[in-house]
Amino acid sequence: EGAKINLANWIDAHSQHWNMSSTGESGFTINSRFNGKALDVVALNTENKAPVRLWTYWGGDNQQWQFVKPVKVDSN
Repeated sequence: EGAKINLANWIDAHSQHWNMSSTGESGFTINSRFNGKALDVVALNTENKAPVRLWTYWGGDNQQWQFVKPVKVDSN
């Protein structure tokens, strides 16, 4: 519980494989193939650059993810 998530070069290890499952509410859980743990934002933090870790899935909002199209901001 609590392992940190880090970016690393791709080596096709099981620790770099992820499964996504729908929560049924326009969200997804993202679980590690290596140990089945879910991506979890630490302490329900909503700030930019909040730390992410692996944790047993319990259904918290901090373990549910959405994929959204970026909004293009006009620089004028």
